[in-house]
Amino acid sequence: MSLRALLIPLLVATCAWSQAPAIPDTPAGHTLQAWLEAFNSGDRARIEACIAKYNPPMQLERTMTFRNQTGGFELLGIDKSEPRRIEFRVKELNSPTTTTTIAFGRLDVKDGDPAEIATFSIRALPPGKHLEVIAEPLRTRPNGVGESAAHAGEPSPPLTNLPSLSSLHGQIAAQANLRAIPPSSALARSFIASYRPRELNSGRVFYSRVLINRAAHTYLGYELILEPQQQAGAYLLTFGKLGITPLDVAATYAPRLPQNPPAEPFTMLPIPTLPEPQLVHESQIVTIDLLTDPTTGDKLIDDVHIVLMHPSYVRRVPTASGDARDFLATDADFEIFEPQVTLNGKVQTASVPGSLRDVRSALPWFYFPNHGRFILSLTPRTSLGFRKTGEVRGGRITFALDDDSVKLESIRPIASGNGVYNIYVLHEPDWEPVSERQKDYPADGSIDVDEIPTPVRKQP
Repeated sequence: MSLRALLIPLLVATCAWSQAPAIPDTPAGHTLQAWLEAFNSGDRARIEACIAKYNPPMQLERTMTFRNQTGGFELLGIDKSEPRRIEFRVKELNSPTTTTTIAFGRLDVKDGDPAEIATFSIRALPPGKHLEVIAEPLRTRPNGVGESAAHAGEPSPPLTNLPSLSSLHGQIAAQANLRAIPPSSALARSFIASYRPRELNSGRVFYSRVLINRAAHTYLGYELILEPQQQAGAYLLTFGKLGITPLDVAATYAPRLPQNPPAEPFTMLPIPTLPEPQLVHESQIVTIDLLTDPTTGDKLIDDVHIVLMHPSYVRRVPTASGDARDFLATDADFEIFEPQVTLNGKVQTASVPGSLRDVRSALPWFYFPNHGRFILSLTPRTSLGFRKTGEVRGGRITFALDDDSVKLESIRPIASGNGVYNIYVLHEPDWEPVSERQKDYPADGSIDVDEIPTPVRKQP
């Protein structure tokens, strides 16, 4: 199963710098840096060590499969940074040369050193889906810790779809990135940024860019239309004055309870100059001076990026090397979904620091503290020390071995077919996870047959 099919909603902000963005100096940033370096190395031992240290939700075999599918990731941008959360964009290195597969991720870490992963998700843009926008651009405080443009403790405006234009090469989008000069200026942190999109006929897209300062009850912004031209790859970008009223802003971004007094009305600030209509192409940037602080001289600037979002989900058909052969029983996988495990009559839970996860493998394993690891097989594998000791019946596995009785239940059938099948088990009573914190909690995973040592047989 590809990780891209899991977890968070698709989030997008913009980045058009040729230089790789810096990862914030935060616990979440350090963990992301370590994961990217291990993942991109493609080295199995290095990835396994990273998993043991940071305890991500993806197991080794799935991580290796995912690494082979993507070829690794190039970091494109950091969309949001907090001490224990980071949201980011990456490009798959195995993307075709004519297109770019972009994926969006979020990583949350626990409090500790190292900062273990609490939740982690990466997802590519599926076909036919519009982009969504993180309305609050990342800003970096002088101490290096990232924060959003919203005031601390204030809710963000609702996320909205950003329209895009379809072309033979993909979807073109105008994406805005708010920044301040100098970067440490408090000016950018005073505003919440938002989009209001609308799709027009003839393949045109329109949206309003709105920036709200709740504390000062002011707002500013602009509108733009992006229109395809007859010349391939060319688009007409036209800017206009913002048409959103103060009452609209107050109702949308500063709602109040009935018992509260009416809020101070919002005032729209003028933008000095809007760019003239112009032809633009992919990767072009149009800069708009939004505001200048008359006291400090600090400037608020929007960079409008023209980004080609090709059909960024590229359907990949798994392949395999070698000559064709007959299917063998050893090729069959267990499929264990939402496992619930009972050991010696006691239900095993692993909510901290990890949890029992779905497993699809010919050789899944389950670890229990003080009982070691049990590796399961649907075929005898007697040369490796497996013993026939139980059965799989629909969504349930039961076996007894070395004074331990195990019942494992799945919400789906565990083995193909409608029969009842023998289970062969290899018990490694002294096996423990590498992570010290994981040793006290049940765990599961999968293993390749080549990783199982051949038993040392006693000489007669």
